[in-house]
Parts: sequence; C-alpha cells; structure tokens
Amino acid sequence: MFDKDYSYDEDGIVSIDLDKRQADHLCIWNYVDIVPPYERPDKQVYSFGKDLFVITYTYETGESELFIYRSTGEANKNISKTPITVGGYSLTDDYILMREVYDFNTCNDEYRIVMDEYGKEYSYSNAEEAQEQKLRLLSHFTNDGYPDILYGNWYYYYQMGQNGQLLDISDCISDRERKTMYSSINDLMNSDGKTYYVFSGFEILGYWGLDSKVSYVENIYDLNDMKNDGGRLFDNEFTVNVADSAIRYALQYRINKGNDREFTSWEVADIVSFAIENGMSYDEYFSSSPGDLWDFQYGGYFLVNSSTVADIPVSVEKAIDSVNTVDMIDWGVFNNILEEIESYYNDNKPVDVIANELCNRINLYIRENY
Repeated sequence: MFDKDYSYDEDGIVSIDLDKRQADHLCIWNYVDIVPPYERPDKQVYSFGKDLFVITYTYETGESELFIYRSTGEANKNISKTPITVGGYSLTDDYILMREVYDFNTCNDEYRIVMDEYGKEYSYSNAEEAQEQKLRLLSHFTNDGYPDILYGNWYYYYQMGQNGQLLDISDCISDRERKTMYSSINDLMNSDGKTYYVFSGFEILGYWGLDSKVSYVENIYDLNDMKNDGGRLFDNEFTVNVADSAIRYALQYRINKGNDREFTSWEVADIVSFAIENGMSYDEYFSSSPGDLWDFQYGGYFLVNSSTVADIPVSVEKAIDSVNTVDMIDWGVFNNILEEIESYYNDNKPVDVIANELCNRINLYIRENY
C-alpha cells in the first residue's frame, strides 16, 4: 500500500501535503536506474516513505519480478551527469529501447539518457488532434527544442537529414555492426551513404503470404487477383487505412528513390477504388463480426485462411530481405484521405469525384510539405 503522504505519477514519486494542497516530486524516474520488464507486464508501484519504493512486474506466464529502490542518493548522483535526451511517444513501451537505455545508464559515469515523453504535453485522441500536436512539436523543435535523439515514426528522417535538421551518424556504426544487420535494413538506414536513423526493433508490414504467389505481387493492385469469390481481401480493415497505407508507401518510396512525388489522378482513383472494395466503413466495422481470414499480412496483421493454405508461407528472412521503405506516419496525408473517404459513406459522393479531389489535395499537401 502507498503511504498516505506519497503517491506516484508518470514522472516519479510524489510527496502530498493535503493541508497545503501541494504535491512535489521527491524522485524522478529519469534519474533512477529502474530495471525494465522483458515484455509487457502488469506493473505495480508501492511507496514506503520519501525515498523507498517497490516495483513489481507480473507477466502473462504467471512469473513475477520485484525490485526495491532507495531513490534519493542515486537520483542526486545521476542528475549531475550530462543528459542525452530521447524524445518521442510511448517510449517506455519499447522494451528493447528501455533495456539499452538501462544498460547504458548503469555503465556510464559521465552521460545519462533521459526520456522526454511527448504523450504528456502533446497528447491527442484522434487524427485531427494528432496533426495539430505534430505541428506544435515541429514549432517546438525550431525554437531550440530538439532532443538529442528523435524516436518514433512521426518524421521523415531522411528528408530532415537532407534539410540539415539531423546529423549523419554513419561513423557511429562500425562495419562489424553493419555486417550483423539484414542487408535490406542496413540499406534503409544508409540512404545515399548517410545514416540519419537506426532501429531499436522493427515489424514487417505489407504482403506476406504463400511463397508460390510472391513472385507476381508487384504492387497493391495485384493483390486483387488473390481474393476468393467476391470477398474482401482484408479481414476487418478500415477503408481509410488501406488507402492511407498505399499512398504513404508510394510517397515514401518515391522520396527514397528521388522520383516525382506527386500522384496522377488515375493512380489515386485506383487506390480509392481498391480501398473501398476491400475495406470497411467505421460503422460497418463496429457492427460486424470477424469473417474469413485470408492468406496475407497487411498493415501489421497476419491473416491466414487455414482451409486454403497449400504450400509454405514466406519465411521471415525472405520477407525482411524484400523490405524497401520505412513506414512513417503523416497525419496530414491521413486527414485528407479520411475526409474524402468519409464523404463516400456519409454523402454518397461518387468514387471518381472523390479520387479527383483527393488527388488535388494530396498533391497540394506534398508541394507544401515535401
């Protein structure tokens, strides 16, 4: 149980003075070497005074870990170190990152990595708010608010590096370290001989199906050939997400290759038609039950129709070798797509009209932001 005079929040242990209605931080998590969990746990924090607290992790396997901390002396020691700031969303959910941070902080006497969690000051609950908060963040960066390290897929790092906003860190990665990476991942990090970002971990998005079918899947439209009789290609996927994934993938690929970044009207028309044919409206999604699952991975979901699997699924290694872009979120692109797709379901706007208007909006956004 918590001592009645103490509590905790996302920043650390808090001393509570009910008479003065005042709360002060006695301990900041950033300056205590807290052992991170090895996977997502049920986490509990217990305080037993102004500088003694306990953290427990309970995992789905039933295993538990318990750690006892006396914070005051350790925190004072770590505050004096030179900080290296990592800024991003959901930092503590990346257990690979947190483990590396813990190992660094417990072995370095001069520097200390501290986390700047943007979800506190730049929180959002929908795509429109997310775009507003991203603009706030970018304004914060231009006013000397850049962290030492940016985290997450909210930014086009390659473009920021070319614009002089990020440093080339090629020299920080040894040839020996590069040889331990998958070649496709190393190529993504080493565009034009310069490295502006690295991965603490990754997941594969896109087609991941049967080996016999991979050879002729050149782009998103080829996936239509794999549908069963009149069914959807994806199981319970929003229309807007299908269109957003296709457009952002094409945009990122063109940026990496130095190609023309704008879309033609027929390209957008194909993507919109494909998305509507294979996706679902929000109303339809929330009123439906899970249907047949298909032999694809798309948008992070692994889908298999066990009744039709006849040969060996693509290996993880082969899937990783085929990777050619990094999935970067652009809420401005998403919001343009969302507004136009919603007009199809809410206002019965014709697909050709939607495609033409969306093409103009997306190209204007690209000209202004890329």
